Amino acid sequence: MHIYRCNCCNNSSFKQIGQLYGRSLVVCCSCGLRSFYPVPTYAELAALNSDGGIPFKSYFKLNKNNNSTHYKRILQYFELLKNRYRPGNRVLEVGPGSGDFIELCLEKKIEIEALEISKTLAESLRNRYSVIVNERPLEQASLPPDSFFAIVAFDIIEHVNNPRAWLQAAWSALRPGGTLVFSTVSTKNLLNIIGLFLNRFGFPGALKRLHPAYHIYYFTPNVLEKYLRETNFIIETIRQDNYDVNKATQNNFMRFAMKCIYKIHATLGEGTNIYITCQKPPTMAVPGDPFDSSVGK
Repeated sequence: MHIYRCNCCNNSSFKQIGQLYGRSLVVCCSCGLRSFYPVPTYAELAALNSDGGIPFKSYFKLNKNNNSTHYKRILQYFELLKNRYRPGNRVLEVGPGSGDFIELCLEKKIEIEALEISKTLAESLRNRYSVIVNERPLEQASLPPDSFFAIVAFDIIEHVNNPRAWLQAAWSALRPGGTLVFSTVSTKNLLNIIGLFLNRFGFPGALKRLHPAYHIYYFTPNVLEKYLRETNFIIETIRQDNYDVNKATQNNFMRFAMKCIYKIHATLGEGTNIYITCQKPPTMAVPGDPFDSSVGK
């Protein structure tokens, strides 16, 4: 029997908002974290994200689009880390996909390693860039503490079994003063509201597009702020932006509709994606589990 516990606030109360892919799509009644329930095990996630799984077939592409909003964000955060980089520092990228960020680092002689759970992508990255690629999830990689000056992870945390453990592993692997840059999907936007509305009246198509089977968690800026505070990160920036319409759909009418919605997003300061920069404090005790009743006893 599965017992629901919110990964963010440990609350046991939830509301079901949909039934997709044989799992319940639920939202925590306390903090608003959205997730599939029951959460897939690591073994199930490994199968889902295998070389024959959905992400490899339709999400990760071994090519880049220099004109995409997402790639422009990658360039922006690369410039941030490049300005903070000093010789001898190391960068870790979690889930590098086609290797866009790796390529940028190598061009500027920045030392970088990667974690990539897809064996085929990992081999491609090794062959193309001659970099170290570990084929384990961040929270299971047993990285030496304080070993990286920066960790980057674009569109990864929504795929993991335990976001809190993932952030704690990132905190541990960062050296004091190190920077974590990551992005993920957002549920704080008009597009999400439209999807929920249509699903309520028997049209689940939009909700399924917004909640693919290989995403496990869905966040808001407030939920991520709570996660980061409780894992002892110093938040620098939290920004929302929109997913590229050309990648989202080939339908011209849908592209037009999404562009109209994105204009409303801009007015409201919302977006379909969240981009975050934060730092590990220069000196700080190891973050504990805020739900561990033994702490302080």
